Formats: sequence, C-alpha cells, structure tokens
Amino acid sequence: MLVLRKAVAILRAFSHEQPVLTLQDLRAMTGLPMTTCQRLVTNLVAERVLERSGDSYSIGRSVLEWAAIAKQARPLNQLLSGILNDLRNDTEETACAFTPQGRFRICVEVIPTMLPVRPQTYVGQAVPLHIGAAGKVMLAFNEDLLRAAQREELEQVTEKTITDHGQLELEMKRIRKSGWSISQEEGTSGLAGVAAPVFDADGAVVASIALSVPTQRAGRQRLRALVPVVVEAASRASDMLGYDRDGG
Repeated sequence: MLVLRKAVAILRAFSHEQPVLTLQDLRAMTGLPMTTCQRLVTNLVAERVLERSGDSYSIGRSVLEWAAIAKQARPLNQLLSGILNDLRNDTEETACAFTPQGRFRICVEVIPTMLPVRPQTYVGQAVPLHIGAAGKVMLAFNEDLLRAAQREELEQVTEKTITDHGQLELEMKRIRKSGWSISQEEGTSGLAGVAAPVFDADGAVVASIALSVPTQRAGRQRLRALVPVVVEAASRASDMLGYDRDGG
C-alpha cells in the first residue's frame, strides 16, 4: 500500500500546467528519495503508465486508455454511438470514434463489422495522432497538437507510417483542404482507414469518425467511395454538437 501511495504521488505531480516533468522535478515535487523515485518511475514506464522522451516523462498510454474507458458513459459517446451504428450498417465495415488526448487518439466507441475479417479495434486503444486517418484529421485541425507533434520524433509502427515532419505538414494541408483522410497500413499492416473530423459548437475538433477496413476490401476505388459516407456521418455529429459550419 505504501508503494502504491508513492506511485500515486508521482502521477499526481503531473498537471495541465506541467504535463512534462523530469526525474528531478518528480523527486522535488513528491519529496521521495532519488533512488526510490527513479525505481518507481522506471516501473511506471515499463507498465506504460508513464512515457519517457529523453530526460522527460509524461502520462503514458495505459492511463489514457483507462481514462477513455471511464468516459464511455458521457453524452459524446452516446451521441456518436447511433451515428456509428448507421455508418456500420450503411457500409458493413467497422465504424469507430476517436478523441484527441495529449499526443494520442483514443478510441471511445466501436461498432464492429459483421463480416468475417474484422479489425482489432477496441475502446481505450491509444495510437499516436500522426498515425492513421483517424488521428491525422484531428491533428490537421488543431494547431496546438500539430505544433507539439512537429517538435517530437514521429514514432514509426509500420513501413508506411509517416515519420518525416515535412511529409506530415504536406498531409495536413491536404486534409485541411479536403476535410477528410484516407490511410493505408500506417498503424497496422493489412488495415486501411477513412476518417473525417467532428467539431463542437466552438468550432474545435473534438473527435473523428472513421471506418476501419481490411486491405482485402480496401481497394482505392472503394475507399474513395466510402469518403462521402464518412464525411456525412461526421457532419451529422458536428451538427448535433451545435457546430456552425457557416461561422455565423
């Protein structure tokens, strides 16, 4: 129990004002001996509760996944669920919703395909924002998130993951112009995605709606045919959140 309290003290050191801390920061803020602090931080990183980047630490994917699961009862998830169900029925493919959280996109709702080959997408799944259509459409419309991504090394998951900052910026410009994104095996081999952003009443991107499609059903022509259906679903969600697309 004492170890748990010390680990919780480390996690509570992080805040919106200080989302990134060094080991020295954590030791000073918790009052723990350096050896104890270092040992606990190492264990938390190993369990993905914290994430390390150089000499700095931030909240890790496991915490983000748990937070997403806790959010399932919120109205946004309920609103998107019906839209996703319609999208799945219209396309017969897995329909998903994601929200941005730090450097990641978190899956908050999934309506799976009834077809035999199914993507392994699940509620709470955390993926860096620069990987895949569902993350990139949110990154493209949030300057703060994009600037943060441009300051960091872009993680590579497959050979098709975008890891060059210049290429990512060009992709962002294209998405902002078109309003949608298609990806092919950027995050998972054998999987393609089509996604569009969801905006709230303040015009902020709060989610993305996407189809996750196995590559054997994801020829270029079919993916392009799915774009207007996904865009329409995202537009419905934005309208329900009070988004004024005319800016009036």
